[in-house]
Amino acid sequence: MATTHSGVPAHGATMHGGTELLPAMQSVYNTVVALGLQGQVNVTTTHSLDIMGSSYAVQYIQPLLNFLSMARSPFLFNCYPYVVYKADPGSVPLEYVLFQPNAGVTDPNTKLNYDNMLYNQIDTVYAAMPQALSHTDVDLKISEALGPDEEDEQRNKGRKEEDEHRKRLTSGPMDKLVFN
Repeated sequence: MATTHSGVPAHGATMHGGTELLPAMQSVYNTVVALGLQGQVNVTTTHSLDIMGSSYAVQYIQPLLNFLSMARSPFLFNCYPYVVYKADPGSVPLEYVLFQPNAGVTDPNTKLNYDNMLYNQIDTVYAAMPQALSHTDVDLKISEALGPDEEDEQRNKGRKEEDEHRKRLTSGPMDKLVFN
């Protein structure tokens, strides 16, 4: 199993709630505590940004965040700016996705201008935590972020764009794990 440089185990599958997840996490955490490993082993799960737009999310995430707060474990989320672009290339400028110079997008509520989609996605999660979910005490970590794939490279999207995307994803103050 891969781990991030902050020691967070990384698992390739994204868990989407369900009534079984939280009790399973609590059971794992109780075992971690019984072994005296709390503070050394984080018990958490990863989420797609899709969960932010779901009314079910508050019912599911609030108890999860309460658990993560108690366990001092991070909230992991996946960002896929390039996947958004590929789904509708006509509505998302490629430069905005690949950290290239562009006019950016201004958030109508905060008036913040984002020059790339990744930072916009990250701020979406940061904004939701204290406002909608009443939590400021749970660390946020990117668990997965995808850029252009081999198929795109073969279509001349270019290695340069992928390298720039990967460079930006792996720099900055947040702990993150980039999968290929």
